[in-house]
Amino acid sequence: MPQPMQSLADPKPSWNPLVCNGTDLPVNLTILVKVLAIVVLLVNHQRILPDPWLPFIPWIDLLPHAEFQWALKVVFVASALAIVFNRRIRLASLILGITMLLAVVSSKAYYGNNKTFCGLMFLLAGLYKPGGPPFIRYQLAITYFGAGLNKALDPDWHSGVFFENWAVNRLHQPLYIALDAKLPSLLLAKFMCWNTIVTELATVPFILIPALNYWAVLANIFFQEDGNKLCLFEHENLMHIGGMSHYLSPPDGGGAAYDADWVPDESEWKWPVTRLEVAAYTAVVLRNLAAGRPAPEIPAEVDPSIAPRLERVRDELITLVATYA
Repeated sequence: MPQPMQSLADPKPSWNPLVCNGTDLPVNLTILVKVLAIVVLLVNHQRILPDPWLPFIPWIDLLPHAEFQWALKVVFVASALAIVFNRRIRLASLILGITMLLAVVSSKAYYGNNKTFCGLMFLLAGLYKPGGPPFIRYQLAITYFGAGLNKALDPDWHSGVFFENWAVNRLHQPLYIALDAKLPSLLLAKFMCWNTIVTELATVPFILIPALNYWAVLANIFFQEDGNKLCLFEHENLMHIGGMSHYLSPPDGGGAAYDADWVPDESEWKWPVTRLEVAAYTAVVLRNLAAGRPAPEIPAEVDPSIAPRLERVRDELITLVATYA
C-alpha cells in the first residue's frame, strides 16, 4: 500500500457522498472513514451506545447516565453525517473515534473488539498529517500480531480443540462438520488453527514493509472473507455478565459457598450500593436458572433508576441459559 498522498482540501468541498477528493484527508483515508461511517449509520449503531454501566474507568459512572448516553448519540450521528457529506472530515473522524472509544471505556456491556478497532480507525485517520507516522498501518500490524501471538500461546489452538468446539458446538457450521466427518479426529481443526496463526503472524511484516503492502491487502481480504463465511457469529444482545462475579465470592477470597442472605461490609467495596444490588440480583437469577427454577421478579426495594437494567439483565440471562445450557 503506497504512502497516503497529500491532498489539497477544497475550500468548498462537495456535499455529494460519492465524491472523495477535495477533502482535508487523502482520498484513500477519505474512502476508509466514509465506508465505516456509512456502515455504522446503516446498522443504526447509535441505538446501542451505552450509558455508564460497569465502566473501565470508575469515575465515568458518576456522570448523569441519561445525559451521557444522549450526548454520545448526538455527537456520534453528527460526526458520521459530517464524514459522509464531506464536512471537515478529519476533525469529524477524530471526534467520532473519541466518541466510540469513550463509549467502550464507559461500559463493559458495550465493549467489543470490533467496536474498539472501528473507533481506533476513526481516531487514527483523524490524527493523520502529511508526512507523519502511518498510525493506521501500525495499528493493523499490532492487531494482527496480538491476535496471532495470543493464539500461538494457547494450547487449545495448538491441538485444534478450540476450533473444533467453536465450529461444531457453537456455530454448528455444516460445511466444517461435513468435511470433519471424513477426516481423522481434529485433523481439520488443527489445520484451521495453525493456518490462522501462521496467516496472522505472517501478515505483520507485509503490513510494515511498504513494498509488500499489496500482498498484505490481498491476505487480509482473503483471510477475513474466509473467516466471515465460516466463523462469524455475534449475538448483539448478549450481555457482559462478568460484573456479578464479585458477589459470588466473598471479598476475602475465601471461596465460601454462595449465600443468598450474605451481604458484605460496604466499606470493602469500591462502588455504590446500587452496583451491589445489580450484582446480587444477577447472581440469584443465574443460580435459579441453572437449577431449573424461574427467575425472581425485580426486588421492590431496588432504586427505580436501576430496575430497567435489572430487567434487561434478567431477560438476557434467561435467553443465554435457554440457548447454551
